[in-house]
Amino acid sequence: MSQFVDCAKTLWHPFDELRNLPDNMIKSLFTNLTESPHQLAKQRCQFLKRWSIRAAQLQMEELKVHWSMPVHVQRIMKGKRVLLMEELASEMGWPDMNLFKEMRAGFKLVGNFEPTGIFKPGVTIPSLSEEELTKNTKFLRPAILGRLKNFDNEDLQKELFKTTLEEATEKQWLDGPFDVDDMHKQLGDGWLPVRRFGTMQKEKLRPIDNFKESMLNLTFGCFEKIELRAMEHVLWMLVTLVRYMRLFGEIAFVLSDGEVLRGHVHPSWNKVAFGVEAACVDMKAAYKQLPLNPCEYSRTVVSLGMFSITNLPAS
Repeated sequence: MSQFVDCAKTLWHPFDELRNLPDNMIKSLFTNLTESPHQLAKQRCQFLKRWSIRAAQLQMEELKVHWSMPVHVQRIMKGKRVLLMEELASEMGWPDMNLFKEMRAGFKLVGNFEPTGIFKPGVTIPSLSEEELTKNTKFLRPAILGRLKNFDNEDLQKELFKTTLEEATEKQWLDGPFDVDDMHKQLGDGWLPVRRFGTMQKEKLRPIDNFKESMLNLTFGCFEKIELRAMEHVLWMLVTLVRYMRLFGEIAFVLSDGEVLRGHVHPSWNKVAFGVEAACVDMKAAYKQLPLNPCEYSRTVVSLGMFSITNLPAS
């Protein structure tokens, strides 16, 4: 039994072999281990300098791109360097270059969406077509509007209205407020309300738009499955860094195509105080950073009980 344990301890777990890390992260690990701190700092400064210069060169072209966007899309994309991001993505071989067309035109919510090449295969079949949703609108709209009066906490509802009004007047994520007659005049009889309710999270109100109730979620189809692995990736990278910084030995990382990256931990790391830290960056209101395509406005009308109807130009 002891011989078996001793033998088992010499084996590598698939996680230790970085089998679940993408190639670009493995290459980054290899670079960080095999080059000196001075070399890494120099490379990073050169990288930032190069792309800062490129950002300045693209400034006028960026303005032209923004001027060509629909008005609501311009509001959401204000300050975002679309062309710069596109060039960066192209240089690093990012598989989903269609992303930048969607940034310019706004993102759609209804229909079958093409694979991005980023996530694992997985099929989600829409159970409702766009045509069926349009037909159901005349029944869904009065039902949803009728539910707007049903809320338990009036103070919470007032705070929700205040937050929504700020999104429209200050942040310009929304248009409004409008009443039901206003929406009929703007969008005709085909508009679909989305009931907004609020929930408290850590003493902060979080607005939630109920797209399940409006049946919009049923019209979405895709061929990929999203897996959240950011934390696992960070931990695997940290464990790998610590292991090699302690051993200062030979490195052999295997990429997905079988290529092996070979080298040694740079001796300079043995002369500096080494420590690891991880940080979580949370983008404020991340769900509002990407614009909706104008074709989706009529079925994304945010609705609040007893107060108003607000049109939603941003996802």
